[in-house]
Amino acid sequence: MQRDLPLQQQQIFLLEKDSGLLCRILGLYAARGIDIDQVQFTHAAPQTMSLTIAANADADTLRMLVAKGASLVGVIEAAESWKQR
Repeated sequence: MQRDLPLQQQQIFLLEKDSGLLCRILGLYAARGIDIDQVQFTHAAPQTMSLTIAANADADTLRMLVAKGASLVGVIEAAESWKQR
């Protein structure tokens, strides 16, 4: 018998290489008092970075943060995904 593991929502951003942009995105979470469980930051290409954030908040708030993050200058793409913990 397999147990159902809880799902965790992640927000994924593809960014131009700019450290200030990383701070602005994380600032969106801090301004709303949202606790971030995990941040993963990798280089996807020479001038492109991938940022994955796992945070505790309701799904509507996290969707709104993805939309706000996507509107920032330097954000190439933003999406949300679910994974098993």
